[in-house]
Amino acid sequence: MAGAFFLQAPISCYVLVAHSPIVRLLPPCEEKQRLRDLYQLASGLHSKAVNDTVLARGRASKQDYERFSVVADEARNTLDAVRLALEQHKRKHGC
Repeated sequence: MAGAFFLQAPISCYVLVAHSPIVRLLPPCEEKQRLRDLYQLASGLHSKAVNDTVLARGRASKQDYERFSVVADEARNTLDAVRLALEQHKRKHGC
């Protein structure tokens, strides 16, 4: 294709760098998609955990509130770890 070229990374990871108005659909990078799906799941779980913690404030016992808070912290740590893995994958593979 004139005006465009492909950079090849590992077998399932392709990037199109286009210099023309014609853009072809490429097979998605499976690992990137897996990490994006995991990130979306982790983000939803973190959001729910934070919401539950906020709703528990003033309504639940101190002990229950602290448990909600720990779950929210753990969900945030998971979200951060998945975000880091996704960023590292994109940097490493260029996809």
